[in-house]
Amino acid sequence: NKKFFVDLFNNIKTNNSWRNYLTKYVVGNDALFEPGSDYSYSNTNYLLLGLVVEHAVNKSVGEAVHHKVLEPLGLHQTYFKYLPAYPNISGITNNYFTHYDGYLENVTEIQLHLADVAIGHEGVVASSRDYMRFLQKLVNGQLLDSATLNMMLDFVPTDEDGEAVGIGIFYYPSQDTYVIGHRGRGPGTMTYLFYLPEENTSVFYASNLGGVFSNDMSARFYDEILDEVVRKVRE
Repeated sequence: NKKFFVDLFNNIKTNNSWRNYLTKYVVGNDALFEPGSDYSYSNTNYLLLGLVVEHAVNKSVGEAVHHKVLEPLGLHQTYFKYLPAYPNISGITNNYFTHYDGYLENVTEIQLHLADVAIGHEGVVASSRDYMRFLQKLVNGQLLDSATLNMMLDFVPTDEDGEAVGIGIFYYPSQDTYVIGHRGRGPGTMTYLFYLPEENTSVFYASNLGGVFSNDMSARFYDEILDEVVRKVRE
């Protein structure tokens, strides 16, 4: 929702909670299609899933992730809505947004504010090591039972160049093989986290240069770097 980000840039305090977001930008809108008939990626759906988790376990989503994921997997360099200092973690980099005229704006405050008020779809602050360890342990069955993991990895084709989507995870073709994982963009960030099944290898790429309204950086990584990384790993 571009209006959401325009409002955020114009006044960082205009969206101060997930309730405000749902009320202002979601409630009253028609569904894009009949359930089960099509696919569309939506951060809002992950927000709603976060609320479902909170209701199911009677804890905040941060506490749930901490006790169900971070502690069991030994992810001690990952922070998610649990520590009192979150999201202002010591050592975190500044984030920048690229305007159409090439001007770089420091949007660290906006990025952290967005992470702080979101639920389920935004705001994991972690080391490269922890990101890769998480994905490796996930796909190797160390987090979910086999039936749930198989359901998660049951990929359905999308309309984008051979890509397919499972439950919270994507399939990306690359050269004569494929990778699975997830990518994301924010006002001041862009990330790729993927796994090469044949090599049992995880790869993480992050940039503190965002592109909410533009896909240029994301497209360049996909077109110019991903295949090269995969080739190097396979060597």
